[in-house]
Amino acid sequence: MNDNQNKYRERMGEIAALMRERDDFVITAHVNPDPDALGSEIAVRSILEKLGKRARVVNAEPVPRVYAFMDDRNIIEAYDPGVHDGPINSAGALIILDAASYERVGPPGGAMETSPAPVICIDHHVGTDGCGGIDLIDPSASSVGEIIFELCECCGFEIDGEIARCLYTAIVADTRSFQFNNSTPRTHRAAARLLELGVNSEDVYEAIYERNTPGEAALLGLALKDLSVECGGRLAWLKLTRAMQESAGASANNSDYFLNFLRGIEGVDVMILFRDAGGGKTKVSLRGKRGSDVNKVARVFGGGGHVQASGITLHEPLDEVVEKVLAEARMLFQD
Repeated sequence: MNDNQNKYRERMGEIAALMRERDDFVITAHVNPDPDALGSEIAVRSILEKLGKRARVVNAEPVPRVYAFMDDRNIIEAYDPGVHDGPINSAGALIILDAASYERVGPPGGAMETSPAPVICIDHHVGTDGCGGIDLIDPSASSVGEIIFELCECCGFEIDGEIARCLYTAIVADTRSFQFNNSTPRTHRAAARLLELGVNSEDVYEAIYERNTPGEAALLGLALKDLSVECGGRLAWLKLTRAMQESAGASANNSDYFLNFLRGIEGVDVMILFRDAGGGKTKVSLRGKRGSDVNKVARVFGGGGHVQASGITLHEPLDEVVEKVLAEARMLFQD
């Protein structure tokens, strides 16, 4: 075992010790939570429950409709300062998952930053330094779900059916069903063990990828009419205007899967989806393959994520964002 592996296990031991020593916890994750964030939160809460601890999961907003299946016990709370600032300040420890800055957490992050409670931060995104507490950041991991699985294995936490389902869902979502190059032998070993514990892989796939509404399907059709492919066929992008969303009778909140259609175009290496999110906000989802580092583009605009999957949120009009982000994305293809 090399020095990095030793340090990794030592940090896991510190986290496990704090989880066993303290009694009251508040758990959170990044804004606009995805299955990795949600699955990791619910899994950690279940681990703490098994230890006889009290734990609340508090996010910046309610669970997105499409991921409601993950929280079948309705344990995730939407942040309310009057309700949650007290518990955050008096907590035995705070746990931040799938994010490594208070800003990335959104409104709960402000309360956590000023809380006297120790902070555990577990993340796998590139270019993050942690929150200055007990930070466990491993960009080589496919997902936070993979790290939580290893925490359980390393520190003797029991993985029951709910925990296994949540962690497997987290891994599947962040690897796009093991299609991204973050799917390592380590990832497959974790997934195999979770399947041995009884996870139904077909149910997980259906829950993640097959919950779209007819309106969302109509919205995809409208978007594909204006599909743009450039940079010698290596860059493909779509945009979703407010008019498109109103015509289809669907919001763009669950539109990231549209990028799967762009991914299937022969020769395309970078896929971008621009969407008017209302309230003067534009959201951008970027995906890459064959070594294209879309995180490089996201970081220019204050976004983040992974080499092959990143996002940006800007408080600017859709067309202005399209122009700026495309100018940066085209730089990826310059020799």
